[in-house]
Amino acid sequence: MNETAKRPAGRPVTTGTTPKRGIRVPGDEWAEIIRSARAAGTDATSLTRAFYAWWLCKPGAKLPKRPQP
Repeated sequence: MNETAKRPAGRPVTTGTTPKRGIRVPGDEWAEIIRSARAAGTDATSLTRAFYAWWLCKPGAKLPKRPQP
């Protein structure tokens, strides 16, 4: 890109939100997590947060209910 070319707009800055963190999950496992979370009426973010709260022994934290195999 030369100096006179205009750069495309970047991602918008969001303020007041929790910073995004990255984890690596194999694609086939991620798809299964998304499907089972939806079937349980939740999402992967909520499951992850519940697990971390439990792991850190936060008051009232419980492990999310696991799907039946």
